[in-house]
Amino acid sequence: MSSSPRGAVTPMGTTPRIKVYKVAAVFEIGMSEYDAAFVFMPLTEAQAYFNRNNDVTAIEVYTNNPDRIDNFRKLVSDAAKRPIFMIDWRQRNATFFNALQVERNVMFLILTLIVLVAALNIVSGLIMLVKDKGQDIAILRTMGATRGTIMRIFFLAGASVGTIGTLAGLGLGIAFADNIETIRQWPESIVYLENYDMGLARLLTRGCDLWLNTPRRPLEASGTSGIKAAMNGALNLSVLDGWWPEGCDPGVTGWAIGDGTEGPAQDERDLGSLYDTLEEEVLPIFANQSRWTSMMRASIRMAQERFSSDRMVTEYFARLYSPGA
Repeated sequence: MSSSPRGAVTPMGTTPRIKVYKVAAVFEIGMSEYDAAFVFMPLTEAQAYFNRNNDVTAIEVYTNNPDRIDNFRKLVSDAAKRPIFMIDWRQRNATFFNALQVERNVMFLILTLIVLVAALNIVSGLIMLVKDKGQDIAILRTMGATRGTIMRIFFLAGASVGTIGTLAGLGLGIAFADNIETIRQWPESIVYLENYDMGLARLLTRGCDLWLNTPRRPLEASGTSGIKAAMNGALNLSVLDGWWPEGCDPGVTGWAIGDGTEGPAQDERDLGSLYDTLEEEVLPIFANQSRWTSMMRASIRMAQERFSSDRMVTEYFARLYSPGA
């Protein structure tokens, strides 16, 4: 439902025009000034809604070369042949560009201070080095070393420190620039669940397709969350520890990570197995809906038959009570 301030004039004043429209889609570009204020609708409907007599209130002109906006402004003004009000992308986003300018100035100031501090550290380090090496310098002087020779020694020491620091900073800067998007997204890929309880566990175990469990053998306690996920149709992809060695039927109820062996290289083996299993088995089967559904049914049967109170009571009776009766 939408309302327009340009409604009908009544004895009680102007009443807003209210009309119901069907929303076909919702777009989001990440900028609130557009996401919260813009609606795309047919031109004829918009003219009727705002009581426009087959005209418009604004015309947008697009160009493939926004850097030449001043030239295009003159062409548009000449083509209009009358006074018009124009606003371009620079004026519309003036606040954003001003913020970028302030950020650039602040970053330049911060980098200048960093370079100044680094230079002062090098100078102070060399001064302390000369103070500490006073006796060694005296020995070199008695051996015939000139002031220029000793100065060159300390000059090379300072230059080597500065060169190594510059190259290291350059390498780290290039690496950071090449991976800046990955670094930006990395914190967003980690989710910390506060106040984890049975209610939250119920939502998680019911709302996933694949339950990934990667503890280091033999540190898995029991892993009952994977059992709850299996009872809700989720497939397990887990290391062979805890309950999973008994429940795992590769390709039927889920998949195993690694071969269950322990040793100094088990992390590397498990990592390679995880990638191989995801690429060669999990993803192809996930694309096959009927095969994935069949494995979900097998996972549910496995969890209910092998890890239920019914089996526990039956085995207690068969192994403990019956032999002693």
